[in-house]
Amino acid sequence: MASRASRRPRPAAEALAVLSDRLLAADPGFARLLLAARVTLAVALTVIALILAAAALGFPVTVAVLGAIVAMQASLAITDPDPKTTTLLALIPGLIGITLGAVFASAGVIADLVFLVVLFTAVAIRSRGLRFTAFGTIAMMTYFFALFLSATPDQLPALWGAVAAGIAFTYTVRFLLLPDRPVWLAQRTIDAFKARLRQVAQAARELIEAHDGIPARRRLAGAVSLLNETAASIEGRLGGGAEREVRLVFDAELAAEDLAAEALAMRDAALDLPRGLRLALLALTAGRADRAARVAGHVADDTKLHPAARGLAAAIVELRDAVRLVDAATGTLARTGGPWYGDSGAQQPVLRQAIQVTAASAVAIAVGEQLSPQRWYWAVLATYFVFVGTASSGETFSRAWSRIGGTALGVAAGILVGHLGGGRPLSDTAALFVCLFLGVYFLRISQMIMIFFVTAMLALLYSALGRFSDGLLGIRLIETAVGALCGGIAATVILPTRTRDVIRASAAAALDALHGVVHASIARLLNAPNETTPLDAVRALEERVQRFTSRTKPAVAVPALVGRGHELRRWIVSLSACSYYARLLARTADRSEPASDSNVAALFFQLDEIIEANIRSARDRIDGRDDARTADTRPLIDAVRGALDRDDDEARTLLAAAHLLERLDRAVARLARDEGTVTEIA
Repeated sequence: MASRASRRPRPAAEALAVLSDRLLAADPGFARLLLAARVTLAVALTVIALILAAAALGFPVTVAVLGAIVAMQASLAITDPDPKTTTLLALIPGLIGITLGAVFASAGVIADLVFLVVLFTAVAIRSRGLRFTAFGTIAMMTYFFALFLSATPDQLPALWGAVAAGIAFTYTVRFLLLPDRPVWLAQRTIDAFKARLRQVAQAARELIEAHDGIPARRRLAGAVSLLNETAASIEGRLGGGAEREVRLVFDAELAAEDLAAEALAMRDAALDLPRGLRLALLALTAGRADRAARVAGHVADDTKLHPAARGLAAAIVELRDAVRLVDAATGTLARTGGPWYGDSGAQQPVLRQAIQVTAASAVAIAVGEQLSPQRWYWAVLATYFVFVGTASSGETFSRAWSRIGGTALGVAAGILVGHLGGGRPLSDTAALFVCLFLGVYFLRISQMIMIFFVTAMLALLYSALGRFSDGLLGIRLIETAVGALCGGIAATVILPTRTRDVIRASAAAALDALHGVVHASIARLLNAPNETTPLDAVRALEERVQRFTSRTKPAVAVPALVGRGHELRRWIVSLSACSYYARLLARTADRSEPASDSNVAALFFQLDEIIEANIRSARDRIDGRDDARTADTRPLIDAVRGALDRDDDEARTLLAAAHLLERLDRAVARLARDEGTVTEIA
């Protein structure tokens, strides 16, 4: 195709707009940026205050490091909906941990045994919720640091002061200097959502013009997936009483998916991108939606063009209309719903995980002390943190390898910095805080990147203290590897939550939610009683499909964890397709008037029953039944089409719903009949 023969260079204005959208969309609401700024500022203020206090009162300077650790952990760990109260109460576990540590620090083996009790308790109390999860982490870290400092009871006043300073500056930064601004944060998140919409348009254009369609298809699928995640984040926080706002975001999301589908149709038809459509997509990517719609409108009216090109033009106009409605409701969207906090991630059963952490830490202490009596704590910390936020043994093992890899890269960078830099206190200190900032910023993106920056930060710290050596960083790598592997092995062999079981449960939950959408949508179409609205059912489905995708990441990345990772990718694709058709079905039902034809209603009720049975068959495959069978819905679909052989709004709506049910059922049937299903991944 001519337009694929040579890629024209992207104009500077377009490149700038694309870069701006990437920055905006990469961190919706600038939540990670705000978190990194808070942690860095709280740590910096704590360190400065404690260094000055140590000089004035004769305390050891090491209390500044304790205060910094407390400030960092309090800033990161406190994520519950009442953070003010939790931050103030965090002083209690901090004081308990440092006091116990000072009392037992010189007790040898007893100190290690008490440490295991503290670790077990810190994990077990996670069952009490996010607040106690934070308390457990802070108590564990303060106890550990007392052992690290070889603290004594007579040093407790200084240690208590350091803990109090860390909590006080965390509170000051989070609630006074850099407070939450829910309206601003919500508006920035909506800006990120609109940036995701523009990225879908950009990826659609690049797909049609690309020489190699496979990478371009993946980029388009990735852009749509990121859009879905941002939309789900907004919809999940709007909550009850915001049905109109939820519908606006939902419609914009589907309009972008329609645009992506039309672009795929053009690519499959091997069509060149007409100049008008190219200009429209460029305008849409640059944020000029009105201009894009005007140009696309002319293309849509050109009957000489291929239907796929006209469909893409119509999708551009529809997306412009959806974006305009979102823009008009931005103020309401920002002020409606609950707090804009992130979730804490998945977690294994806490008692089981507490046993795993305790056993792994006991081995890590024993091996770590043999390797280095002074640096064994690195092994224990690695063991503890590889379990945080994991839902299966596979995820824990994947996190362990990420921690080892990040540490190895960080050690290499630290050695380079130690030999080429150093000797300049101001620049070294600035670089140290830059590493801290970047480590926190990437915390929710990549454990490996986060650990890389933390290790580089430690190298700078030891360099500033005059204690840097290649051997020291080598010990950190070895101790971290020991601790991470102890955690990964313990998660695998001690009461394991097996990855395949978590994946199966997630897939089954997604299929259950899929039927919920079908049932709620048909009930809405036919005005039948149902407790759940189609849009509520869709939100539940999207959440479960995303959870399934998240749970499969370790297995897809490291197929040896469960085997046959390529089959998992097929399930991800199939469930994503089901979710797409379900969203379209829910929108069709949500906009419809109740059907009046009783004969057609009876056919739809039968469709509901058959599709439910087919979904059960797909679930049976998950549960290991090889005799799962699916029923053919085509006769019923044909009967619906025959009964709706007329041209009115009700018939068009019901025909559209029947078409979507047919497509959805085909995707379900593929799952039920697939020879490489999730049950065989073991």
